[in-house]
Amino acid sequence: MNDLTWQLDQNITAELAKTCIQEQFFKVHEIVRVGQGADNVVFLVNQKFIFRFSRHQEMDALRETENTVLAKLQNIISLQIPDPIYQGIPTQKFPFHFQGYEKLPGVALYESDLTDEQLKLCLCSFAQFLKELHSIKADQACTWGAQQSAYDKTKIDLVIQVLHERVTKVQNLKICEIDRNFVEQEIAVASKIVIPRNNDCLVHNDLDIRHLLIRDGKLSGIIDWSDVDINHPVVDFACVWAIFPISMHDIFFKFYGNIDQNVWNYGRILALTRSVTLMLAGHQMKDAKLLQVAIKSYEILKRRKTILSSTCACSCII
Repeated sequence: MNDLTWQLDQNITAELAKTCIQEQFFKVHEIVRVGQGADNVVFLVNQKFIFRFSRHQEMDALRETENTVLAKLQNIISLQIPDPIYQGIPTQKFPFHFQGYEKLPGVALYESDLTDEQLKLCLCSFAQFLKELHSIKADQACTWGAQQSAYDKTKIDLVIQVLHERVTKVQNLKICEIDRNFVEQEIAVASKIVIPRNNDCLVHNDLDIRHLLIRDGKLSGIIDWSDVDINHPVVDFACVWAIFPISMHDIFFKFYGNIDQNVWNYGRILALTRSVTLMLAGHQMKDAKLLQVAIKSYEILKRRKTILSSTCACSCII
């Protein structure tokens, strides 16, 4: 989710979605709208299939890449991921592509109440997932049709601009009290970190508490691959900072492998940006639970004290 344009380019109603699906695939007996984001409107069809309809032209241009990458990853990723067996094409009724896949079991992480032990097990699985995903290096990902990120989160100037804009929106809407001094301290730390670009790989690029599925207290699947592209792995590390207590981070390293401390700490500014973004999303979509968890993520980040080393650009956790 790289913007906050929530207005639909197309009025995607359940009736329109039903018509599109029936014209190209199968009879629809029941259809329920179950979600929306910046890029897609989502429907549960016949209590079995998830169908996602592009909200705008920019998303539509990425749909083919998403479908191709997901097909390639089916035998690589050990967690469950969508398998878009239905790939709808544009028509006069609906000018964008759409996709359908069997609904994955589980509920979003932010809707789950996990114990610390369950959260640790989820982190083990999440680390293994990212290790598998990031094993697809840039050259191979290119052959699958993946491209370099349009919004490059390793460019700190872009991140700072987005963070400032969204913090201002949160404050103007009185969604949450944001500590500007804390934000500027985090920016100062991240601004001194240079992310090397010799390790680019395939990244999910939109990981957060809505896109990790939990089943029976375990991480079972990863959804919403609209933004999948090529970038540095750090763009996915931010999810660890946003969700898992710092006391658990060693578990991640054990299963994923060693990570340069500068790179790891850069993920914190991305996590902060995502938490503020999710505050806006929760507010605008009137999702009280999402808003609550986003604020909690911000507060957890704020409680982590950071200092700048006098000899290097990385931040040290104390």
